Amino acid sequence: MENPMLTFVSPTVIVGDKSQVYVAAHEMSHSWTGNLVTCADWANFWLNEGFTVFAQRKSAELIDGLDFTKVSSFIGNQSAYEAMETYGYWDSYSSLHPNVRTAAPDDSFSVIPYEKGFQLLYYIQSLLGDKLMADMVDEYIFENKYTSIKWQVFQAKVESFVDKHENAEVAREIKAKIDWEAWVYGPGLAPIHQDFTTPLLLESQAMAEAYIVGGGSTGPSDFRDYLDNKKFYSNLRVIFQQYLVQNEKRVTGAIMKKIDQDLGVTTHSPIDYNVFQQWIPLGLRTGYLPVRFIAQEICQTVGRMKYLIPIYTALLKSGQKELALEWYHESFAFYSPYAQSNLLTLINSY
Repeated sequence: MENPMLTFVSPTVIVGDKSQVYVAAHEMSHSWTGNLVTCADWANFWLNEGFTVFAQRKSAELIDGLDFTKVSSFIGNQSAYEAMETYGYWDSYSSLHPNVRTAAPDDSFSVIPYEKGFQLLYYIQSLLGDKLMADMVDEYIFENKYTSIKWQVFQAKVESFVDKHENAEVAREIKAKIDWEAWVYGPGLAPIHQDFTTPLLLESQAMAEAYIVGGGSTGPSDFRDYLDNKKFYSNLRVIFQQYLVQNEKRVTGAIMKKIDQDLGVTTHSPIDYNVFQQWIPLGLRTGYLPVRFIAQEICQTVGRMKYLIPIYTALLKSGQKELALEWYHESFAFYSPYAQSNLLTLINSY
């Protein structure tokens, strides 16, 4: 939870390799979008979070480069796809303007306003260019400070800014390329596909495929060069894990053992929770026992639902409901009331 000059954050964000530092950048960015200018209602929540993800990734781009930012965007995109699959691609909760009607607003909460909102802003930046985009956002925040707004205010700002800084013909072309109704109200995938793949990302996927093809006996012959010389940083490890999960039917415990021997995923220090979010549930589902110990430790020491839900779901889907209940009762007093209620509902659904 962000507040001006003070952010309450999970300890899972504070890791030794600083791989989660941009979460801090995200929360700090809320001082401008979310606090100084905020959404008028939950249907406009993307005005808070889409802008903040955009600022977070712009910071990352300036510090770590465009490749780093595009990989982060690719991972975010995958998370948005998964949320849309849960709601349904035609549900309004898969849009930037969810219609909650009489339901609890929290029911519509997901990564969609974060990631789809970011993609809209990233697309607008592709039309304006980095410098004009930065100037436009500065003006938008200054003109709307201390107010709560709806998305049409931002639309009006973009259009008036374009009219002011471009000739009439170019301004018309830019405005015609932004289908606001489709972006805001359209459910499902963003109306404009944006390619966030990079060479390093593709190499991470290729390395995962090589391990799968090796069947647990061999790994990619050149992976050490990739690891040593191309910075196999946290987000690339997540890409590697995502590829394994997406090809889970081809992944065995023997393959995971070989990966662990080469890469030390289970014993990686410091703990990389974003990688474990993929690796541990996969191990539980494929019967790779070494992950069980770290999975239990996480369930006993981490209260963040982002990491708990995948572990408990993996236990339940692999027929280990009794173990899930055992871990739940062991850690019940540690969990927040929100976690207690939601985890019990999940367990009882199986």
